[in-house]
Amino acid sequence: MADIPAVEVEPKTKATPVATVYVKTRKVDDEDDDDNEDDLNEIEQDDDEYDNTAYSSHGGDRLTDIESRVSKAAHRITRSFDRGVSTYLTERDKSKANRRDGAIVDIFENLSKGVAETVSEVSPVLTDVAEAFNTKNARRQIRRVARTFGRLPFIG
Repeated sequence: MADIPAVEVEPKTKATPVATVYVKTRKVDDEDDDDNEDDLNEIEQDDDEYDNTAYSSHGGDRLTDIESRVSKAAHRITRSFDRGVSTYLTERDKSKANRRDGAIVDIFENLSKGVAETVSEVSPVLTDVAEAFNTKNARRQIRRVARTFGRLPFIG
C-alpha cells in the first residue's frame, strides 16, 4: 500500500485524526506521458466499464425488505420507550411539586401513566412485523393448511 496516496482528515480541534482514507486510482494511458502516473485531478468516467444497477443475491430483496420493516419496528419501540420514560419523569416531577414525598407516594400512578404511553406508542409494531412476513407465498401456505381443516370430520 506504499504506492497509494493517503488523504488525512484534518481535525478542527487539537485531537488526533479521526480517519485516514486511502484512494485507489487507475492508470491513465497518455501518449505524452511515458511513466503512466495517476492524474488525481482527472474525473474518470466508468459508465462504459461498470453497470450502476444494484444486484442482489437470490432472495436478497426479500431479506432487505424484512430488515427494513424490522428496523422500523425497532425504531418505533425505542421511540415509544423514550416517550414513556419522559411521561413518567414529568408525572413524577408534578407529584414531587404537589406534596412532600409525592414522587414516592404516587410511584404506581406515575409508572402506570408512563407504561400506558409506551404501550400506546408501541402497539403498531405487531402490524409492522406482520406486514414484513405477509407475502404471496405465506398466504398460499395458509390457504393450503386451511383447506385441510375443511376436510377433517370433527371441524365441520
